[in-house]
Amino acid sequence: MKKALESLQNHYIICGYGRMGKVIYKELKHKGIQSVIVEKESRELDVDDDVMMIYGDATRDDLLKSVGIERAKGLISVLDSDAQNLYVVLSARGLNKKLFIVARANEEGADYKLTRAGADKVAVIGEPEHFTQFEKMAMGKRKSVQSDKTSTPLPEF
Repeated sequence: MKKALESLQNHYIICGYGRMGKVIYKELKHKGIQSVIVEKESRELDVDDDVMMIYGDATRDDLLKSVGIERAKGLISVLDSDAQNLYVVLSARGLNKKLFIVARANEEGADYKLTRAGADKVAVIGEPEHFTQFEKMAMGKRKSVQSDKTSTPLPEF
């Protein structure tokens, strides 16, 4: 696994392998884009054999370096809390100024903070229907996610 991680170039790092992380991973894979997943929970997960997954805390700089953040094209943070996503964005931006960063915001007002911290795009997810819209957007079926204050297009992968 270490050699495979060291050989990655222009890949995407997906922080969080919950419902959204799975959708995003499958979309990237479908488009032939290399990606690595960082998942905190080392529980049994339903993953393909070819998935590169590292278990650990995505807010840690050393872990982000181990998945090649300096060589990555983008990072997508879909962790459970805004605080965790904010911390990942701050760390990622500090480690790679050219990195394209997409983050999920769960609470109203978090989108502003994530953008200030260095996220290029923020998807605001609050109500369950917004989550479903984001899932559709990630799969290319919608151009944007609507919230009360924000419309954020998904980046072209």
